[in-house]
Amino acid sequence: MDNLTNELMAQIGNRMTTERQRLNFTQKDVYTALGLGATSLSRYEQGKRTLDLIQAHEFAALGYDMHYVLTGNRLGESASDLTEGEHAWLELYRQANDPDHLMKMARVFIAAE
Repeated sequence: MDNLTNELMAQIGNRMTTERQRLNFTQKDVYTALGLGATSLSRYEQGKRTLDLIQAHEFAALGYDMHYVLTGNRLGESASDLTEGEHAWLELYRQANDPDHLMKMARVFIAAE
């Protein structure tokens, strides 16, 4: 493998470790839950072994943010051109559970423009 590939694999491995720690899992928790050998998980985290899509899906089912593992960016953390007010509305929208309430919010927002 070339240096770029080795560097990328090391970064992915580090992010896998970060995700495991974020979830408060030990290596044993993870390899037991996924039916992996201890060596396999260690090699993933060291960047010496690559995941296939099925394995990535299994890690995601445990709660791993696979977008972060693969790209280094968490969903929702990317740069945005939303204003502070738009961010506030978005947060209110995400917290709302009632479709009628959402429609009232939309009407107020449209009327304010």
